[in-house]
Amino acid sequence: MNQFILADVLSLGPHDVANLSLGERARCTLALAHLRGYALPVARLPSLLLGGPVPREALEDALVDRSRIEVQDGIACIRGNGQLIPATRRRLSTHPGLEARFDRLARAYVRELVDLLPTVECVAVAGSFTSGGLCRDDDLDLNLFVRDKTKFLSYLAALVLAARYGLRTNGWHNGNGGEGGNGGQSGKGWTVGNGGNGGAPGNGAPADAMPLPFITKRICINVIWERAEARPFARKDAALAFELLNSRPVYNAPYFDSVVADNRWLLSYFPQMADRRLPANGTALRENGMAPRARGAPRPSGGRLVPGIIGGMARLGVGEAVSRRAVRFLHALVKNYRAAYPEARSCAARKERLKHPYGLLELPRPVQNGRRE
Repeated sequence: MNQFILADVLSLGPHDVANLSLGERARCTLALAHLRGYALPVARLPSLLLGGPVPREALEDALVDRSRIEVQDGIACIRGNGQLIPATRRRLSTHPGLEARFDRLARAYVRELVDLLPTVECVAVAGSFTSGGLCRDDDLDLNLFVRDKTKFLSYLAALVLAARYGLRTNGWHNGNGGEGGNGGQSGKGWTVGNGGNGGAPGNGAPADAMPLPFITKRICINVIWERAEARPFARKDAALAFELLNSRPVYNAPYFDSVVADNRWLLSYFPQMADRRLPANGTALRENGMAPRARGAPRPSGGRLVPGIIGGMARLGVGEAVSRRAVRFLHALVKNYRAAYPEARSCAARKERLKHPYGLLELPRPVQNGRRE
């Protein structure tokens, strides 16, 4: 991507957006998508537009300027990033057949997660599921909002539960890929295309995929925000706003809306966040999202013992320091394992930059006036 365009996007203040032309807004929106590794369908660009949605016809002149924007097969990118179009096209083609499966996975996992973890206040689905670009080997990206001083405890418990789901789907990578990489042989559960003739990638494994021993990664805890970190966010830029725009609350949607209300600067970048109806061709979860469990309501899975223990540990402040050490140890193991996969290592580094300063492995920020800055 043109680094000047990227730098311009990340340096945009909330009040700078109003001064951009429609063409500049389109290029900035595409740059935000490129930062995450994909191009955008022309049909979705108007609804995701930086500065607010516009009718598709209004964007036609901006998209006609082929010296700056490239359009192929109804997919747009900033000129010089045409390599994103074939991968985006493949993902758009596989998404419809996988949407219902990932929806079931999201609901099953989140239901167990909130039964297990009383520290979780809100869960939102993100990543390729909500961008409309699922492939068969994707994992499910989740953003969590949790109580203060429970980030590592919550992450570790969520990771253990995610590992259970990985074991359930282990051994399902059985697709061999047809000609041109269009799919894989059907098998039990998930299928993966491993590339067709000529070495082209299939519709399954992403280029940055990293196989894990003994387990299939199906759930990814993308970002965890403690209450003090999100009310308000210390970081205020278009990239974070775009992440939240493309997040779909599946548990406790009113909490998610209250976070947006506490961060009105988000609406300066994307006014459409005030209307949580889903952009065209995305995946809808909000309408049937899960509400918080009433106090004292029976828990259908796991009983009350484990949630009671975790809740007690959180209230007493016990477990967070131990969980922090355990998480850092696990991340060190993964980092060493990832060394053999340069594309996965590059992808992980890019994701960590996008998470800053909310990444799990970052040093704690100084406390001022009783709040983290």
